[in-house]
Amino acid sequence: MKLNEFFGQLNLDQQQHVGNGMHHEEDEKLRDDVFWFVLDDDDLHKQFFIPVADKVKNHHTARDWKTWIPMVKAGSLKYLKTHNIKGDPRERFNKEFLRDVCQRIDDHYRENELKENFADGQKPGRKGLAKRSGVDCSQSVGDLRKVAARSSGERQRMAHWCANMKSGRQRANEGKDVEEFKSTLKEFLPMAKAILGLKKLPTIVLKKSLSYGGQPTMGRFNSDSYTLEIAVINRQPVDILRTLAHELAHAKQASEHEPMSGATGSHTENQANMIAGIIMRQWNKLRPELLKSTPVMEGGNVFAGKTTAIKREFIQPTLDAYFSELRSIFPRKAKIFNSQHFVPLGSVGKKAHSGDIDLGVSAHDLVDKDISDASIAEWGIDPKEVQADFEGLTKRARTARPEQLKMKAFLRQLTLYINAHAPTLYCDEKKVSNGNIFGLFPQTDENGQSVGSGVQIDWMVGDLNWLRFSYHSSAYPEGSNVKGLHRTQLMLSAFQVAGLSFNHVDGVKDKDTGEVIARDPAKALKILGDRLGFPISQADAEDYYKLHKLFKERMKPEDYNTLLNIYLKILDSTRADIPDDLHTEWRNRKDILGLSGKFLPDSSALKVQQ
Repeated sequence: MKLNEFFGQLNLDQQQHVGNGMHHEEDEKLRDDVFWFVLDDDDLHKQFFIPVADKVKNHHTARDWKTWIPMVKAGSLKYLKTHNIKGDPRERFNKEFLRDVCQRIDDHYRENELKENFADGQKPGRKGLAKRSGVDCSQSVGDLRKVAARSSGERQRMAHWCANMKSGRQRANEGKDVEEFKSTLKEFLPMAKAILGLKKLPTIVLKKSLSYGGQPTMGRFNSDSYTLEIAVINRQPVDILRTLAHELAHAKQASEHEPMSGATGSHTENQANMIAGIIMRQWNKLRPELLKSTPVMEGGNVFAGKTTAIKREFIQPTLDAYFSELRSIFPRKAKIFNSQHFVPLGSVGKKAHSGDIDLGVSAHDLVDKDISDASIAEWGIDPKEVQADFEGLTKRARTARPEQLKMKAFLRQLTLYINAHAPTLYCDEKKVSNGNIFGLFPQTDENGQSVGSGVQIDWMVGDLNWLRFSYHSSAYPEGSNVKGLHRTQLMLSAFQVAGLSFNHVDGVKDKDTGEVIARDPAKALKILGDRLGFPISQADAEDYYKLHKLFKERMKPEDYNTLLNIYLKILDSTRADIPDDLHTEWRNRKDILGLSGKFLPDSSALKVQQ
């Protein structure tokens, strides 16, 4: 759609009407579902529940179900969105419905948090839900999460609720972290793309802050590299999304070869502002609760401050202890916990110190091709829990394939099981994907003794042949500042130039179709070479210096220029130095690309010269 047709053809309000006629049993089930959905949601807890609960507790306010209306209304809308239920919320959630759910929450809170019976004397002596379900809410958040992982039904929900209460208070004054905000982006971007009629989205880079020409800015679209940067830290989500919508409008303008001007009051800027307003009005109808959301904070690694680089001589004894612990909690899978099945990837053991340990594991060593109930049960996990998680992921998914969602559901339940049963291993429950588990484990020396610090040990799940290639790191000469990631990101940038997407776990995708077209290294390099116009050997592809030399000599000048723009922008948001043979290019392009250099190590020659 051309932009000059945009405003006349936009139809944003097509919704399927849903009647409010329900049987009594269906209505009761819906009330139960919404009640537990509201109590289980972390964002609702932080935004609504904690302030009200603290007010009730500290000021001993009289019973008033209306206190909980804002939370229940927001939760009901979120429930409809999560379960993809169309129609007018006012019909489905009438006053009687909202009042009943609010009263249940008020009863629930006063029974379990205030530790007392109803103030009006009704149901005297009734035990609270926590006591009835056998959950001790005085336990730590971690212990409550473990109880939830080991339980089901009301006991599981109660343990989860108590954990939310505690963690919610600890985080009441914090905002969303960047990882949480990314889930919002996954909802927003397809909608904005559809409204604008964009054929493909630009590469989007989230930055802590952003500046251009020495002046701070909130967003910037670069038509040469087709990259869009957004500053996110300490900003309201809706403010970030409005900036994103504005810059996406510039991407649309660029795709139609319109004259571009960034001057305030120009046609380019005024048109982008108008389009951003239209997109945000539609978004705010879908997610009104985000209008009151807290700012995005830096968040970060849950292992921060708990891990250090591991010495080469400690890697094997640490892995021996790691595999031993996994064998103890998964006895039926004991035969796979070794370095033949969990293969060290990248630069592990190739240098005196490694920042973490990446382990490649074949998906078929974990579960069978169909991820059947029998193969899940071998891990001591209830297949019904995996199925329930899979169904929830499916309702929210937009582009992921069913097998990816099923694997993610399995790995999430596996992570919960590990955290509930492992003596010393802990896994990040939030960042599990269909191809990754991130864990923290104590380092062990050659004598089997703990060295007093941890190391991050991550699972990379997929095709082992592809994983070995995608994470490969050559042994570079002493004194070189090049690491394995420099080769990998250069490879990723080259695939982008060729209109392809390089994924460490899934393989190579066609950007236009989203389909995986290669998981075999030789086939992937053949496709890349055909698109770029020259052959690429695996020996060249596995070494940064050889690969860069090949690209510099054989690429078309305009392709090589685009490659460097993409590559340097990626590295600018990565905690790594710029390869020594690109320092001159980095200096020449610093102002043009808006490179900040803020993540350069203190030892970098570029940082010294800034």
